[in-house]
Amino acid sequence: MFGMFSSKTAYLTAAIALMALVLSCVSTGAPKLSESGVRRIVDGETTKSEVTNLLGKPEQILTLDKESLEHYIARVATRNQAAVSVPEGRYEVWTYSRWNHIASLVLFPSYETATLCLLIINSDGICLKKLYVEESQMEF
Repeated sequence: MFGMFSSKTAYLTAAIALMALVLSCVSTGAPKLSESGVRRIVDGETTKSEVTNLLGKPEQILTLDKESLEHYIARVATRNQAAVSVPEGRYEVWTYSRWNHIASLVLFPSYETATLCLLIINSDGICLKKLYVEESQMEF
């Protein structure tokens, strides 16, 4: 009986090791960040607490004035220049990001997805503008 249990354990261990070599998946960043969650955020209406319920706590919060905010958005929104026009005041920029990588050693390419969401929140705690970008890349 002990010999049979040992061979089953060895077989199971070998099968698990083989699966680990064939496919691996890594995810980092904000676990709740998704396109559907971001779509539920309405510019000019959604509050900070509603955002936190949808996406969790931000990874980074920047406090900026109007000029600094415009410079920051111009730097980070390089692909699609975001039109951000805000009155003088103080703003928070909440940053969420998520990175997924799926790698397969046999037959299938590696696949990577990077997601970034920036939310501009005014001093009243309302999200004025959301910027959401998801990029995918496939490698062989």
